[in-house]
Amino acid sequence: ESACTVTMSLTPGETEALLHPVPAQSGTRINDVLLPALARTLTPWMGQDTVLVDVEGHGREGFFDDVDVSRRIGWFTSIYPVALGSGDGSPASAITSVKETLRAVPHRGLGYGVLRYLSSNPDVRRLLDRQPRPQILFNYLGQLDAIAAGSSLFRLTSEPSGPWLAPQNQRSHLVEVLAQVIDGRLKVQWTYSRNVHEAPTMSGLAARYLESLRELVGYCVTRSGAVRTPADFPLAGITQPELSELMSRYMFRS
Repeated sequence: ESACTVTMSLTPGETEALLHPVPAQSGTRINDVLLPALARTLTPWMGQDTVLVDVEGHGREGFFDDVDVSRRIGWFTSIYPVALGSGDGSPASAITSVKETLRAVPHRGLGYGVLRYLSSNPDVRRLLDRQPRPQILFNYLGQLDAIAAGSSLFRLTSEPSGPWLAPQNQRSHLVEVLAQVIDGRLKVQWTYSRNVHEAPTMSGLAARYLESLRELVGYCVTRSGAVRTPADFPLAGITQPELSELMSRYMFRS
């Protein structure tokens, strides 16, 4: 019942650039841009080089050829912890750092919950249970208006649906950051407890996040080549300095 939410949005033009030109020109997924902006926002505020974040996903990715979820309704929510750093703080360094970190997570974290809660080895469950708990949750919900537009049965409505959670429930994270595309705009919601954080603090963080996100989008759009990292060439066994040297030596300017 102490939860409050600050919501800020990109413009339709900025959202369009984030969803289409940026992935095409930078060789990234959308979280490769959303999460570096989060790291650049939170690490200076916290006075740390990295921030531990729980990344939530819907768990419906097609990782396995023999598993068909097309006739199953709902999300198979997956949550896994990631330590995010922003490098030296520059757009290139932040994107490279986070992109490499995310690519190193097997199956986008799908196996973390299986190991932590369902492993037949009690030592594995105890080990994961003793790890530090992230106080930040991030979840990109996707393009909700696009999903509704493709349906002949359902559409989005602005009518209130009532509370999703009982006010007596204990929240799992101090701060929850939810991003989604509705009406052609990326809307980012920062939910916090008024018993822990002040409204001006959270409004400032939300504004700095959008500022950082705009800077990252602008960097990607104006580049002459993609933001390539060693994760793009897993068979090469190459380091970032070696890759940067090759790209600068030949036609692919970074």
